[in-house]
Amino acid sequence: MTIAKKAYKSYKPAGVETGRFPLVENCRVLEIGFGSGALMRALVKKGNDVYGTDVGREIVEKAKEDGFKNIALVDISEEPLPYEDDFFDAVYCYEVFEHLTNPHRMFHEIRRTLKAESKLYF
Repeated sequence: MTIAKKAYKSYKPAGVETGRFPLVENCRVLEIGFGSGALMRALVKKGNDVYGTDVGREIVEKAKEDGFKNIALVDISEEPLPYEDDFFDAVYCYEVFEHLTNPHRMFHEIRRTLKAESKLYF
């Protein structure tokens, strides 16, 4: 088990919900480290096809219980994202960087899955 999984296995987010990012519309979007799911809910309201990953098992289970379909348990510091290359039109990553043990891996995976000329909201 990685350090991140040990530390955040039962992590309870205390973030500020949707943050201050502009919200894209009608896109295929990934949120890395979705926490409470507030940003994902806001993105769904804008007509987006929303995907989410988080390292917290309970967080992922709660999101699935709340009706989110495209949710994955991923330690982005240690594991690849379970998506094809050039899959997303936008990626959101809010209050995640400080929790990473290997930020290079995360940026590699974002670049791999984010379409060229698309937006990363970080």
